[in-house]
Amino acid sequence: MRRAGLLLMALGLVCLTAAGCLSIRNQAEEARAGAAGARALAVMEKSIDAPDEAEAMIDEQVWLGRLTIPSLELELPILSEWSYENLKTAPCRYCGSAEDGDLVLLAHNYRTHFGPIRRLKPGDPVIFEDMAGTVYTYQVTAVEIVDADALEDVTSGAHDLTLITCTYGGKNRVAVFCDAEKSS
Repeated sequence: MRRAGLLLMALGLVCLTAAGCLSIRNQAEEARAGAAGARALAVMEKSIDAPDEAEAMIDEQVWLGRLTIPSLELELPILSEWSYENLKTAPCRYCGSAEDGDLVLLAHNYRTHFGPIRRLKPGDPVIFEDMAGTVYTYQVTAVEIVDADALEDVTSGAHDLTLITCTYGGKNRVAVFCDAEKSS
């Protein structure tokens, strides 16, 4: 009986150590992503407004533009194409375009990426600027928690801009739907 108790305590200690290591790795990955995004924004500042260039090559990656969410104090560079590796660096375009009114952006739920988007409220402004300097202004219309396998449903193009990230634990997704502000 005593031996079983010691074995269970040792197993518990191993599990706690593994959880701690995983947490440290995730925090380091988030810090690297935040630093990469800051570097891209700094270079992007000099590259934006390139006439007729909706995308730009910076540090061997193709960038689409930048997303600003004033209510969350977020300014994020956006990679042109999504991949699991690109998501470790910055938010990415999943599909669509701002020009066509069906842009879908994905990002990890890092605090420096889309982690805070669950706090957005209807009416909050969201601004996307492409590398040519064209500014698209949106308003949040809805924030929903959806099943992880409902990605196709939330990327149907029913909204001008959709932001998607995982919930903590990755079981579901947070989807923020935005519609373009109408010019007067």
